[in-house]
Amino acid sequence: MTSSFTSMLLSGLLILGGTDDAAVAALSAAAGRALELVQAPARALAARGFERVVYLGSGPLTGLARESALKLLELTAGKIVSYYDSSLGFRHGPKSVLNDRTLVIVYVSSDPYTRHYDLDIIHELQATIPASNLVVISALPLSLESDIRTFVFEELSALDDAYLAVAFVTIAQVLALSFSTELGVTTDNPFPGGDVNRVVKGVQIYPLVDGTH
Repeated sequence: MTSSFTSMLLSGLLILGGTDDAAVAALSAAAGRALELVQAPARALAARGFERVVYLGSGPLTGLARESALKLLELTAGKIVSYYDSSLGFRHGPKSVLNDRTLVIVYVSSDPYTRHYDLDIIHELQATIPASNLVVISALPLSLESDIRTFVFEELSALDDAYLAVAFVTIAQVLALSFSTELGVTTDNPFPGGDVNRVVKGVQIYPLVDGTH
């Protein structure tokens, strides 16, 4: 499912937005570099015993945050509680999930206006959890505390946020794999008992009748 999500997302963007060879090349380069950069840090984070992982992003990156949280939840067979939200949405009740065993990953928007709110939540999080419990991912350079683990992919700086998700999701996938391995979960089949299946089963499709709700 990790490969199909990425492929379908990129295909949808190119179908709706038109062919963009430069964007595809930049995404390919960024994803390849992410695979090299992230594996060791992901294993180190997984070994720290986090019990909760939160993904935050704004606009199109909120959808990426949702996919990231779902992938972690699935690959750890629910042993790690994951959550997602927008940067603004998290600043109210949802922030109560934070403790010193919570890892937070923030996807930073490249839109100049939206970016302000992502940076605000990062600064607010620094007052709540240790800086080492934060991971920040951006296509533009950042000026943050040295203890915050930051991944910057400047080759993507010219792309819209929807395209960023294609490369950024690679990091979430590696992180989910690392947590799964650390917990001793069979990554290719986290639910050997069949409680959760790769293909959804048992869904009944009801006939659509005009005039009903």
